[in-house]
Amino acid sequence: MDVTAAFQRDAFAPLDRLGRRLRGRLLLAGVARCAAVLVGMVALHLALDLMLVLGTGPRAALLVMVVATVGYHLWQFIVRPLSIRITTEDIAALVERARPDLRDQLLTAVSFTQSPPDSKRDSPAMVRAVIEGAARAVAASPMPELFNASRHRRFALVGVGAIAIALAACTLSPDYIAAFIARDLLLQDTAWPSRTRIVVEGLTQNRIRWPLGDDFTLVATAEGEIPTTLRAEIELPDGKTLLRDMAQRGRDQFLLEYGPLTASMKLRFLVAKFGVDEHTNWYDVLALERPGIAELTVTVSPPAYAEAAPTKFPVNQTAIDALRGSTIRIDAVSNKAVTAASLQHAGTRVAEATIESGKSLHCEFAPQTGGSYSFDLKDEGGLSDLHPVTLAIRLQNDPPPKVRLSLPGAGEMVTPMAVLDVAVECEDNLALRSAELLFQVSVAGDAATTQPTAGQSEKLPRFEPKMTRYAETFAWPMSALGAKIGDQVRLGVRATDYQPAGVSTRPVEGSSATLTNTAESAAYLLRVVTPEEFLAELSRRESEWRREFEQLLKSQEQLKKRVEDLHDRAAGGMAAADFASAYAREQSAQRAQIGRLKTVRRQFEQIFAELKVNQLADGPVRKRLEGGVIDPLTTLVNLDVPAAADAMERLRPAFDRAGAEDVEQHMGRLIQQMNAVLANMLKWEGYNEAVGMLRDVIRLQTDVNRQTQTRLEEQADDLFSPGATSRPEKR
Repeated sequence: MDVTAAFQRDAFAPLDRLGRRLRGRLLLAGVARCAAVLVGMVALHLALDLMLVLGTGPRAALLVMVVATVGYHLWQFIVRPLSIRITTEDIAALVERARPDLRDQLLTAVSFTQSPPDSKRDSPAMVRAVIEGAARAVAASPMPELFNASRHRRFALVGVGAIAIALAACTLSPDYIAAFIARDLLLQDTAWPSRTRIVVEGLTQNRIRWPLGDDFTLVATAEGEIPTTLRAEIELPDGKTLLRDMAQRGRDQFLLEYGPLTASMKLRFLVAKFGVDEHTNWYDVLALERPGIAELTVTVSPPAYAEAAPTKFPVNQTAIDALRGSTIRIDAVSNKAVTAASLQHAGTRVAEATIESGKSLHCEFAPQTGGSYSFDLKDEGGLSDLHPVTLAIRLQNDPPPKVRLSLPGAGEMVTPMAVLDVAVECEDNLALRSAELLFQVSVAGDAATTQPTAGQSEKLPRFEPKMTRYAETFAWPMSALGAKIGDQVRLGVRATDYQPAGVSTRPVEGSSATLTNTAESAAYLLRVVTPEEFLAELSRRESEWRREFEQLLKSQEQLKKRVEDLHDRAAGGMAAADFASAYAREQSAQRAQIGRLKTVRRQFEQIFAELKVNQLADGPVRKRLEGGVIDPLTTLVNLDVPAAADAMERLRPAFDRAGAEDVEQHMGRLIQQMNAVLANMLKWEGYNEAVGMLRDVIRLQTDVNRQTQTRLEEQADDLFSPGATSRPEKR
């Protein structure tokens, strides 16, 4: 067997085992050293953060220091030593150092076996002798102990102690270790475990949901060790931080009154401790918008009898007028998805709303009463609308038709030959069903009232059903009624709409009255008289208003005299201010004459109209009354009196003789015209008196003739047959 091969077999294996043991001891020492450094740095990091409750920045800096320190030791004592290649020659050199007696034989033999000897330089016999000597030395004694056993035991104890400390900490204080990992390794804002536990009302999964805009009130209860003070740290969306002291209520309850919540934010609690305050985890305060109506549209469908198209109101119009009996549809859009919606009125649910796509609401109902209506909304979080949009619905009763009857030119007295001008106006908000003239004749001696009652009726001319407004004036002769002298005629108009009777009996809101679909005008009560009686009444009224006109004329004459006196005084040196003040009073008196003249003219126009209605306005009457009284009075009212007042207005600021003469001329013409009108009034009055006397004579003559005829009949009966009579028997 070759000497070199035998040496490699017997010597290299022990040397390789020594090399592996050397690397193992180096790895053990490095791991122990690094474990001790890691545990120490972590303990220091934990102690500093626990005592000072460091922020994220300092914790990150400490983490960098810990990682750098541990990394350095890993490189220095594990990675770097293990990266060094240890050869058999290196181990042989270490053995030679431990056994000086080998005298470099082992190292030389290893060198010869690792590389073939140089034949020119090295003698083969010498090489063989060196290898054999080294083999005998290795075989004669075991390999020496190259390591310090006590040192390696210390390293092993240090490593085991560090691992034991870490395991004990994880076992005994897992919450602190978990908080350390979260805070100092993961750099999360996790609070250290505390003997004080803060329980927040309304907290779910570290979140507090609160309605946007409502006053945010937070109640927290302390369990375990009760802190002396508790503060809330609030982080706003813009990054600003607020600190608020919480008021203590009782022994363990703390209250935060933040005010209106305007946006979502974060919040945590600071527990008062000696040194640095403890803080809890961050909680999210979510500002949730309450459900509400963002947009609504109302459509009103009138009752069927109205035969009207539905009315769609503008978007977001909340004041709604609807005919009683109408159906109302509300289409609304909420600001967020809702899970329940109903229409409320006076705290009572009126109708359920149909929800589509979470935000579209539809509701249809027929309101029985007017008032405020609103939606009761609920979202998935249970929030409701505290300030709902109010819909003001005013239910309007379908009013009865409006009816008005007038008899232009007619007074309380009419003659049998009168032809009345009947003016009728009927109006309904929807449509008229019928309109008719009511009339009733009360025979002389019967009781009569002014209330319109059902008598005879006839359809009004040119009226058509479903008209909304009817206005017509037509002639209606009294002769068609067959009324006699002394009878009373009552006239009225009745109109009916299409409102059903079931609806018409509903009371008007705020009143005890009831509606009806029929309306009647105020009745006219006319008394049928003879032409003589009628003319006598008109004559009396003419005399009354003629006397009133005489007073007007007298007032105008007195006014003229006062104005002339003022002119004279002004020409004699009257102060301008005094003149203007006195003249203003006289000017007002002149204008006041216009109103009095209008009243007189209106009365004579009424007299003339009644004459025309009763077919008594013949040519002479029209000429004397209209041409002699009414037309001149119209000229006075519209032209002459205002002209005189305007002339006085021009003179009032500054007196001058030409202006004064102009005023006096105007007043003089006024008096002349008024005297002419008065003369026509007296002439007309005298004409009426003469006609009245003539009619009285005719009536008296008729009575005499009737009495004479009766006397002659009585004498004839006495002469020819005492028992007979030409007169009917009285029963």
